[in-house]
Amino acid sequence: MFKVELTVLVTFRDKTDKTRVLSLGDTLETTDLNRVNDLVSRGFAKISAIVEDNGKDTDANDNDSDAEGKGYQKPGKVSFRDSEYDVQDVKNALIAIGVPVAPNAGVNGLTKKIGEITEDQANALADKLTEN
Repeated sequence: MFKVELTVLVTFRDKTDKTRVLSLGDTLETTDLNRVNDLVSRGFAKISAIVEDNGKDTDANDNDSDAEGKGYQKPGKVSFRDSEYDVQDVKNALIAIGVPVAPNAGVNGLTKKIGEITEDQANALADKLTEN
């Protein structure tokens, strides 16, 4: 059995907990495949991770299914502007500048996320990473 972690793309009210409002960047975990398909197809959320019952995380942005294991790089270092940073430091810096990141994002997921940010966000990220 799998649990799917979704990252919210549009603010909406949780159908199972009517008091909970999910905002951009929030995460939602569910085992209901129909709910996952509904939220993704309607553009409310994207899949950020799939977690197996045995506790092993599968980051949706990491390619750790490679037969030779070349794609699996978690934990490790993220390269950014000719320097390498710890995965957790990059996650914290991205969150600090307002870029949503999956809690279990690995090297490949963070590298992809860095490739999607604007130049201004990249400059802010560089500032945050060099503060430490």
